[in-house]
Amino acid sequence: MAIISASPVKKAQNNHSTPRKRNRIFARYESGVPASEVAKKEGVSKAHVRGVVKRFPYQDYGVSKPGRGRLTKLDDRDKRRILREILGDLLYYRYNLTISL
Repeated sequence: MAIISASPVKKAQNNHSTPRKRNRIFARYESGVPASEVAKKEGVSKAHVRGVVKRFPYQDYGVSKPGRGRLTKLDDRDKRRILREILGDLLYYRYNLTISL
């Protein structure tokens, strides 16, 4: 009888840090703490610390940019046409309602 041992599934690595964490990393590094010590305290690699410090002023001081999000299926022309049809139907309904009263 053979026992099969399953290896644990590795979790995907999250390469992104929050703006708060980036601010802490930058503040600690700028106060004179070595990158290796900042990395230990924050639980990131030294390369991550150096990358945050390098990009910090160019990335609006730690603020994350909004994602691209899902693309819309309707362009502006389609949206205007739909609104025109809806408003036309409402006006037609209102006109018929006033005539019947």
